[in-house]
Amino acid sequence: MSKQAKVRSARDGAMPGGQPARPGRESPPDWLGIQKCGEARECIRSHVQDGSYGSGHQRRPSQQGPEAMKQLTQLLPEDLRKELYELWEEYETQSSAEARFVKQLDRCEMILQASEYENLESKPGRLQDFYDSTAGKFSHPEIVQLVSELEAERNANIAAPTSELSS
Repeated sequence: MSKQAKVRSARDGAMPGGQPARPGRESPPDWLGIQKCGEARECIRSHVQDGSYGSGHQRRPSQQGPEAMKQLTQLLPEDLRKELYELWEEYETQSSAEARFVKQLDRCEMILQASEYENLESKPGRLQDFYDSTAGKFSHPEIVQLVSELEAERNANIAAPTSELSS
C-alpha cells in the first residue's frame, strides 16, 4: 500500500490492514466522528480550493469558512446543515480528539504531497518549507511512524545526489 493510500485510509477511519485508526488516549475513539469531521473539513477545503468561492483574492479556508459553509449547506435540511457546520467548527477549533486526529492527517498528507512533487521533479529537498511547517506537530503513534518513514526516505533521496557528486 502506498504512503498516500495509508493516509487516505487512516483519514477514512482505518489504518493499513483494516485496523481502526486510534485518535489518542483522551477518550474511547469515535470512528464515525473521525470520518464525519474529516468529511466536513474536506467539503469546505474542496469548495475553497476549487476557486468556486470568493472573488478571486486568496484567503485561508478558515477565513472563508463561515461564509462558504453557509453557501454550501443552504439547500440541506436544517438538522443536517447544523451538524455539518458544527463538525466544521469542531475541526477549526480542534475541540475534540477526532478533530485533532484529522488535523494530523491533513499535515501528513501535505508533506506526502510535497514528497511526491519533489520525486516527480527530481529535486529532493526543494519543498523543505512544508516539512518545517509540520515539525513537532505529530503525536499520534501511527502518524508519527508514517512521517518518520517518509522523512527517512526523503533524507536518503536528498543525500543520494550529494553522494553521487562525491564519487
